[in-house]
Amino acid sequence: MTFKSFKILIGLLALPMILSAQDVEDVLIMSSDESVPIDKGVYINKSASDLSIFEVIKLPIDQNWERATNKVPNIGVNKTPVWVKFDIKNLSDKNEFLLELAYPNIDNITFYKFKDNQFVDSLQITEFQGFKQRYFDHHNFYFPLSPKYGETVNVFVKISNGGQTLLPFEVGSLKNFVQKNTTKDIFNGVYFGIIAAMFFYNLFLFFTIKEKIYLYYIFYLLIMIGTQLTLQGYGFRFIWPESPGFAKISVYLFGSLSGITVVMFVREFLQTKAIIPFIDKILIGLVLLDSSALVFAMLSQYEISYKIIDFVAGAGSFFVLGVAIYLAKKGVHSAKFFLLAWSIFLVSILIYVMKNYDLLPFSIHSNIVLQVGSALEVILLSFALADKINILKQEKERSQIEMLEALKENERIIKRQNELLESKVKERTVDLEKANDDLSTAIKDLKDAQTQLVDAEKMASLGQLTAGIAHEINNPINFVSSNVSPLRRDIDDLLSLLNLYESKAGVFFDNAAQEEIKKARQEMDIDYVKEEIELLLRGMQDGASRTVEIVKGLKLFSRVDEQDVKKVDIHEGIDSTLILLNSSMKDMIDVQKDYGSLPLIECFPGKLNQVFMNIISNSVQAIANVPDRTERGLIHITTTTLAENYISISIKDNGPGIPEEVKYKIFEPFFTTKAVGEGTGLGLSIVYKIIESHKGEIKVKSQVGKGSEFIITLPIFQEQRKVAY
Repeated sequence: MTFKSFKILIGLLALPMILSAQDVEDVLIMSSDESVPIDKGVYINKSASDLSIFEVIKLPIDQNWERATNKVPNIGVNKTPVWVKFDIKNLSDKNEFLLELAYPNIDNITFYKFKDNQFVDSLQITEFQGFKQRYFDHHNFYFPLSPKYGETVNVFVKISNGGQTLLPFEVGSLKNFVQKNTTKDIFNGVYFGIIAAMFFYNLFLFFTIKEKIYLYYIFYLLIMIGTQLTLQGYGFRFIWPESPGFAKISVYLFGSLSGITVVMFVREFLQTKAIIPFIDKILIGLVLLDSSALVFAMLSQYEISYKIIDFVAGAGSFFVLGVAIYLAKKGVHSAKFFLLAWSIFLVSILIYVMKNYDLLPFSIHSNIVLQVGSALEVILLSFALADKINILKQEKERSQIEMLEALKENERIIKRQNELLESKVKERTVDLEKANDDLSTAIKDLKDAQTQLVDAEKMASLGQLTAGIAHEINNPINFVSSNVSPLRRDIDDLLSLLNLYESKAGVFFDNAAQEEIKKARQEMDIDYVKEEIELLLRGMQDGASRTVEIVKGLKLFSRVDEQDVKKVDIHEGIDSTLILLNSSMKDMIDVQKDYGSLPLIECFPGKLNQVFMNIISNSVQAIANVPDRTERGLIHITTTTLAENYISISIKDNGPGIPEEVKYKIFEPFFTTKAVGEGTGLGLSIVYKIIESHKGEIKVKSQVGKGSEFIITLPIFQEQRKVAY
């Protein structure tokens, strides 16, 4: 004999003493084969979940067991298994009885049967079994007892369930249970027939009317059918018998979806988003709570999921009922019909939830109240929907009539306004056409003027440069074409040879020849020829030097290939500008240069050369335009280094000066004091922009009759960047 068998034997021997201690009044007496509810002598043990049946039977009644006080025991929601026990004694002439547990939504249940304190049989039904594996083909749980006359059956039941668990035990004959269940099946058939009829009726209306509210309602009806099939056990029995996993989660699935579809329908039917947005947000919160219950069920947290579903069903019932009452008092017609239709259903939900939480007793009425309430609600709510559609139709027709009247009135008003405006429009059209023509002409003239001004400025600068270069290069270019140095050398050699012949004339030639040579020398005036050759060679040399100087000055001035900031010598730029303007001074203007010791500065060389060109050329023109001038013109250029990395360039002339009222306008674009055609007024404006782009400053000092002075201040260092204009 093994140790395990020994333990079982000891447990069976000790069983009579344990069972005999139980109070005789706790034993249910069967005096006939009529079904009798087991409403007394039921003991519950929630602390022995890990014990076997043979360990459980040893537990003392007065210490480890709690006697159920309700006719239908309610063990609530428990994660751990719960033990239940009771005794049944047969004093009838029948001996074939069944024990029924009419609560189909239990995950795991095991029955243990003892007769006269002797272990007889057991039956286990788990959540992993398909429906066809059950001992009885019914969605309720059945267990055969078969006590003989005078025998006492000791029943132990081990229950494990994730949701709320009620224990409506009954004992009776097979015949009685068949009759009772047939009546219940007929009732449920009528119920499901009503819901299905309403489903197809509203589905037809949805496809006919195309109103979104019917779509919410038919989804709600569909979920309601699934919910009741699950709660009553018909779903697992007839629809998904080989899917125990889905059967387990279907309670939570349909429970949460039922709450979601209800709230969505309520929001659409009562238009809470438009009428009471704050309440609508609370309804959305209820949807989120039901969604979280579904998530918890998927994560196998069935206890949390069940409590959330029950809470939303109970609290949501009160809340929706309050919302309907509030809107009905505000005069919302649809809310009144909704309140009538839904108050019955909400009360039925409340009774059902209170039954689950043991606040109301379990009975046939409290068990079917949800079905009765939902059936009445479906019927009345279909009428409410029809009434709402009628109201919407009437409101739509009324609004269409009002809109039509408003359109007609608007048409009359617009017609009168058009008649008044038409004459004014005709008058204004003529004026606008004339103004438009004038404006178009003015714009065209302005564009042409701008183009001409820009072209004139470009051509003025280009012409100025071209005139200077042409004047300087025109004369010396003829000398540059010859080879000055080789010619001078060859001529010197020839003159040396000629002098040698002259010195030796008396040796090699007779008197007659000497006289002939002397005569030819006098006729050719050889001394003048020598002097003239020297002058010509000197002129060619001077022309070539001047040509080189002019080309160098032009290159320094233009710097067309430099578009980036460079370090340059400012003095070179000023000198190159003076070379180009030399011809325009016409030997009547002296230039005095007082250069300081300047470092190389960072700048755009070509742009600064343009600044020097514009300022110095203005000074030259101002001095040249003074009539009856007696003194020579003078341009005095001074450069100095300032503190804080700056240099100063002063360009001062002894011209006529600038009047005070003009001095403040000289840097404005297009401002000029010259005659028409002699200037564009852009020179000093360009100077100002170039100095500004170099982060420098330009000031002007002038006194009428004594001349003007332009003082330019520039930083030595610039940010490395490319020229932007």
